[in-house]
Amino acid sequence: MPNISSNSTELNGLCAALTNPTEISLRKGHIYCHYPVTYGDYIYEDAESAYQGEKKHSETSMTFLALQDLMTDIITAKLQQHPRLRATISHLGGTAWLETCSHIVNRGRWEGIGPSSPFISCLIAAYARCRNS
Repeated sequence: MPNISSNSTELNGLCAALTNPTEISLRKGHIYCHYPVTYGDYIYEDAESAYQGEKKHSETSMTFLALQDLMTDIITAKLQQHPRLRATISHLGGTAWLETCSHIVNRGRWEGIGPSSPFISCLIAAYARCRNS
């Protein structure tokens, strides 16, 4: 089961590229290029920076459902702006492949296996949005 994490060396770095903190993946040597994300009026160094920045810009405290919506929007932007990632997911089996992935990073509520992981669920939803657009 592939683990999508900045610590992952699986699939020639794909799992490290699909995680949000890709700058950490890059520093660890698990990927070899940057994955900046343009979201709203900003260009962020990676999806994690976009998520943290947009969360900070929110005027109210966000529910976990709202945070998941934000995460899905940001990952959608990432997949649209880096079509090679989207193409590789498709090559591996698309949603069916994503459902076999885990997100175990020792950080709590985003973790899990397949769709039981809120992060993987956001990734699946973002991938579906990109395929349908």
